Amino acid sequence: MTTRQKRELLLLIIAVLAGTLLGILVRPYLQKDRQSAIPNSANAGAPASRDSMAKENTPLKPIADDEVVAKVDGKEINGTTLKKYLRFHIGASGMGEDSLTDDQELFLRRLALNQIIEEPIIEEEAKKRGLRVSDEDIQAFLNEARSAFPSEEEFQKDIVETLGINFEELKEFSRKIILRDKLTRAMELQEEITEEDLNKRIAELEKLMETHPGGKVPLPSREELREELEMRKKSMLFGIWLTNEKKKHDIKILDPTLEAPPLSDLGAVGNPHELPQTEKPVPH
Repeated sequence: MTTRQKRELLLLIIAVLAGTLLGILVRPYLQKDRQSAIPNSANAGAPASRDSMAKENTPLKPIADDEVVAKVDGKEINGTTLKKYLRFHIGASGMGEDSLTDDQELFLRRLALNQIIEEPIIEEEAKKRGLRVSDEDIQAFLNEARSAFPSEEEFQKDIVETLGINFEELKEFSRKIILRDKLTRAMELQEEITEEDLNKRIAELEKLMETHPGGKVPLPSREELREELEMRKKSMLFGIWLTNEKKKHDIKILDPTLEAPPLSDLGAVGNPHELPQTEKPVPH
């Protein structure tokens, strides 16, 4: 894969897997130099607590295969599983494992563990709603990346070298990504996107075009913008739902470095006007 393809894949994975909060954290990070550290407060202006700063400054220790890093309802998550997910995220980032700073690897470790913890919750809810991922869904998801290679053999070889997994494992990762996306799209909004919302978004984009380095480019259609705004709200609703669902489970993070910083350390999370206070996840 080219570096651009890897970066786009990581952005897609993060947007779908990590929800709004992690998306906000990682976007500024991806725009920085590879050797820069991931900011503890996402540059949002909020000071970090002393406890979280101490954790961030602790040198990373290697992950042992038999180390139990977390438990969910008594079920152990070991180092072997965490490292498998971690290799996938490192490969998708386009950065070599040896070139990562401790802060960068710590961020990806947390992202990987978060994915492992959330997957069974998402699977259970998707099953209740009758959502499933077909082979056709997976093939469509992979086809764009596949088209950049001269042969299927080259494509699968690159997956092993870049992501550290085989093709069947990639298909399973893809299935989970798509399932999360389907569940996000299934969130029900209590308020529709209005013409005023669309006009406001168009005005924002037109202002951005004034300083666009490539000059003005055609804006998306109103229907495309409507879908974008709907997905923003649905993503936030999904994040709220998932946070509440995780509270119903006994989750123990046994490696303290893998605990995400408290929300107070992350500063402002997104634009509060993007999700009206009346919006709540609608029970299925």
